[in-house]
Amino acid sequence: MKLFALAGAATVVLGAPGAARAQDPTGSSVPCAVAASAAATETSNAASRCRNYGEVLQGVAYPRAAYAARIYAGRVVFQFIVGPNGEPIDIVALESTHRAFVNEMLPRIQALRCNPANQGATVRIPFDFKVR
Repeated sequence: MKLFALAGAATVVLGAPGAARAQDPTGSSVPCAVAASAAATETSNAASRCRNYGEVLQGVAYPRAAYAARIYAGRVVFQFIVGPNGEPIDIVALESTHRAFVNEMLPRIQALRCNPANQGATVRIPFDFKVR
């Protein structure tokens, strides 16, 4: 398993019922879904600390690069520290099965806004991707 170090952390799962549809490189639709995975406490921790958590995770698509490479499932785990204004700082991808999953989720992690009262708290979010 390859590891990538970046600023920021998050986890996303694609493959749960009722989520988005990704486009493959030929333009056809690929059914996929997003759901939190790993320890429920980690995900609920992020949801309770970051006020826009649900909004930021809406519409996550299965990474085209992964689909084109015939990778139909993957995982990425991000970790970050809540900054003084609630922004994620020191974002790190702790685990990733393919760079495409990091690339898909990193901008979303950077867009999170947490409660500034949680400054200094460490937040870890795992995401699993799967084509249905």
